[in-house]
Amino acid sequence: MAGNVKEWSASLVGTRRAILGGSWNEPSFMFGVLDAADPFERRPTFGFRCARFVEDPPPSLLEPVSPNTGDRRGDKPADDAAFRIYATLHRYDKTDLAARTESMDDSRPYYRRETVTFRAAYGNDRVVAHLYLPRNATPPYQTVLFIPSGNIFFFRSIDTLPDPFEFLVRAGRAVLVVAVQGTLERGPSPLNQGPNEMRDQLLEWSKDIQRSIDYLETRPQIDTSKLVFYAISYSASVSPTLLALEPRIKAAVLVSAGTSPPTAAEVDPWNYAPRVRMPVLMLNGRDDFIDPLERSQIPFLHALGTPEKDKRHILFDGGHVNLQFRMDLIGDILRWLDQYLGPVKVTS
Repeated sequence: MAGNVKEWSASLVGTRRAILGGSWNEPSFMFGVLDAADPFERRPTFGFRCARFVEDPPPSLLEPVSPNTGDRRGDKPADDAAFRIYATLHRYDKTDLAARTESMDDSRPYYRRETVTFRAAYGNDRVVAHLYLPRNATPPYQTVLFIPSGNIFFFRSIDTLPDPFEFLVRAGRAVLVVAVQGTLERGPSPLNQGPNEMRDQLLEWSKDIQRSIDYLETRPQIDTSKLVFYAISYSASVSPTLLALEPRIKAAVLVSAGTSPPTAAEVDPWNYAPRVRMPVLMLNGRDDFIDPLERSQIPFLHALGTPEKDKRHILFDGGHVNLQFRMDLIGDILRWLDQYLGPVKVTS
């Protein structure tokens, strides 16, 4: 029944009721994520399931549920002295990439896809990345580095990933989908990570992204002066940790981003947010329960060090991460990229 309609439950979550199981217009990981809505809210994707109990359920199962939200409004970010120490953890030796083209797909009408690998900045690992080159534009290409949503912990192949990014290629920009450590072809990583595991993984993600830009700099078809970072949900919420120390990224598009609960200070996005300076476009659902508007979205946006004139927050009807079913928002993203990186000339 997963992914048909969401189902009301008896559990109270504040003034809302839990509604669980994910619906057809949500990412698959919502099947296992707590969501809640006003009990009088009615939508085509809200449903219910009948059950007959052999005996009454334990009272504890009917107690109110407390959401684990990242309300950081009273938290102060790290000072400059502490942050300078955190920044050293992201550094690495720029050794030979030893890049290889593992496969090439030339069968699609709108783009050519190259799957490449290159040496990671740690251990003996190799980063896996998928480079999509548009057919309707002339190089050197503006390029988008894409880190998908939490789906990357569940989908082991780029061919099955449902997160939307092809619209960027069809509009004339190249896209590099980076399989950061523990995801896609390099996964799976543990879903329930402790703060130290998360620290280590985010440092590896940071180095994977930096290393990916090192690789793009070796490709003459890529205009590395016009790089964009695009992320959804989990990767959007941790993006300050990945963006604050990478000046080669000129703009960011974040979908369903919000503040994260505190984690290891060395990688806590709250400590990095004031050091993010590039223009940022945020797109969020008004009724997002995972990242509520007042408690999570707005504090996240305000925490960013980006000048106010270069921040934009677009709210759309719905909850968490339903951009793939809101094609009308694609125009907003493309117009914003045109504004900050310049328009792309495409052939018909």
